[in-house]
Amino acid sequence: MFQPTGPHLFLPTVSSVIDAVRDPVSVVFNLPGYQVLSACDLPLGGRRVTAVANSTEAACPDCGVISARVHQRTRQRVKDLGVGGKDIELIVIKPRFLCTEAGCARRTFTQVTSQLPFRARCTARLKAAAVEAVLDEGMPIWRACARHRLGWATINAAIIADTVTIPDPDQVPVRALGIDEHRFARAKWFKHPGTAQWCRVEPWMSTFVNAATGHILGVVDGRSSANITRWLRARSQAWLEGLEVVAIDPSSAFRNAVAQVLPAVEISVDHWHVVRLGNQMLTEVRQRVTREV
Repeated sequence: MFQPTGPHLFLPTVSSVIDAVRDPVSVVFNLPGYQVLSACDLPLGGRRVTAVANSTEAACPDCGVISARVHQRTRQRVKDLGVGGKDIELIVIKPRFLCTEAGCARRTFTQVTSQLPFRARCTARLKAAAVEAVLDEGMPIWRACARHRLGWATINAAIIADTVTIPDPDQVPVRALGIDEHRFARAKWFKHPGTAQWCRVEPWMSTFVNAATGHILGVVDGRSSANITRWLRARSQAWLEGLEVVAIDPSSAFRNAVAQVLPAVEISVDHWHVVRLGNQMLTEVRQRVTREV
């Protein structure tokens, strides 16, 4: 919702925002880059918070020229995290700046921040909380929608954007590395065009994760020792020296690759496969004893 604001609204100046310490209400609300102007209780429950961005100037998205000339200010209602067990109705006062570059075709542009990007209807921290609930806590998307008051498409798009983005492994310090194989589809058959023989394709992939956090660091095709070795050799020497232990499947291909590139690193088997092998052996012993008795 956009609503023009009146001239009577108090807006902080550049010096009052940058130089002064945040007021207690802004500290409690803790929205990065914003200052709280007012807060009140709503008659039907919840709270209404009015905030304004600390920055009083912005760069034109077309020419990049910084402008502090305000064409108008509008009120926008966005969704945000609750505070103190109450839902929040956040009203953000957004200035529309005039571009001062004469040769630029864009005359006005709206202020954007890290918490409220272009055309955003909810804060970035609200999306991050919803993604964390689904990916880290295993919450279904429909339940995350009810908790955070967001639409299914919004949360699903945020999850897809978060999962397909893999950070640069060399920029993530890792002490414990996990290597696991995964089959992402069923086996398929295709007819070889040259020999006319039917060939079976196993759609396997190998995943590298940070064992401390569970975050994905890389994905390679197949589960061969050559692909694992190639990915490890692509890492920086400082990153490899920071590794202390590598957790793998009980696979000789993974073990040979790790031993070849990281001879001084300890190799362990992840607990899931240890428990699985233990349960399998216990089942075999019970079956054998039952047959003997």
